Amino acid sequence: MKKTVRGFVLLSILAILLLVLQYGYFARKETEQELALAARICKTVPEKGAEVYRLLFETEDQKEMVKKGRELLSDYGYTPYGEVILRSRRMTAGERTIVIIAAVLFFGSGWLLLSKDMRRQTEEKAEDKKTADTLKKALGKEKETQAMNQRLKEFIENIAHQIKAPVAGCLTSLELMQELEEVAENPEADTRVEECVQRMSTVSLLTERLLTIGRMEAGEVIFAGEEIELKELLLVLADEVADRKACEFSFSPDDRPLTWYGSYSWTYEALLNMMADCAEYDTSQKPLSVSCAEKGDWFTIVIRDHGPGFREEDLPQIFNRFYRPDSMRKGHVGLGLNLAREIIEGQQGQVRADNAPDGGAMFTVRLPRLNMLK
Repeated sequence: MKKTVRGFVLLSILAILLLVLQYGYFARKETEQELALAARICKTVPEKGAEVYRLLFETEDQKEMVKKGRELLSDYGYTPYGEVILRSRRMTAGERTIVIIAAVLFFGSGWLLLSKDMRRQTEEKAEDKKTADTLKKALGKEKETQAMNQRLKEFIENIAHQIKAPVAGCLTSLELMQELEEVAENPEADTRVEECVQRMSTVSLLTERLLTIGRMEAGEVIFAGEEIELKELLLVLADEVADRKACEFSFSPDDRPLTWYGSYSWTYEALLNMMADCAEYDTSQKPLSVSCAEKGDWFTIVIRDHGPGFREEDLPQIFNRFYRPDSMRKGHVGLGLNLAREIIEGQQGQVRADNAPDGGAMFTVRLPRLNMLK
């Protein structure tokens, strides 16, 4: 904006200078022409010389001078029509001034617009280059992050593979030790061996989940489709968590089966992880609320407890691998909910974690009625 104003001021100054110069130049030319005319008249008509000089150069009223000039022209045979023709053949000083100013403003405005457009194009090119460089850097970082994640994933899978065999061997050995007479007759030894069995079972489950998630992300897991009666599946899951928490059910519609087409074992695993999570952190005496409803093109399953619920900052990351909220008890590594999400989304479903309006954690699972696995 400031550059445009400076350009306009410069053009205005240039126009004024040209105006002054042209007035001086054309005034001198007209004076020379008048002198030449007067000399020619005096030479041709000597007796009229004094009158000609007086009419041309003496300071009289302009109208009177014009009147006498016309009379003089008329005496020499110039008619008013001839005077108009004579005058139209040359441009007056005012007309010349207008033409010059118009030309200066026209070409100056064009120059301003052209320079402004060129400047705008230069700025756009610079901005485009800056954006391209930023995008290139972002893509480079994205590729680097993806490569790092891939290396981390491969490292975890390799570690899980390496751990799986020794853990299985240790677990088998511990189970055999439990059958030994010496251990069975020693309560303390039996207790210690039982603790080791439980912990090794946890490690075995962890390694198996890591490998499973890796296979899912690599597209190696195939969800074989079969008919699943969701009411029956949820009742079976309730028996799994019955030793920790009772469940109350709500089905809609209640008068007919809610049949979905998907993988029974994988769906069982996903829903069990969420129900077990609710049962573990709900210390109230109220049962878990489990509902299943057919709504349009979806089956919607809601699993809800009456515990403390989730912290708001934990909700966006609750399904992330290895994410452990501060409230999570020791022994958890943050794989159960991540696996549940992989299973549900792998069957074209959706899963979400929220806090219930009146308190408690709530998982909402949506399964498509027309599953592509069918």
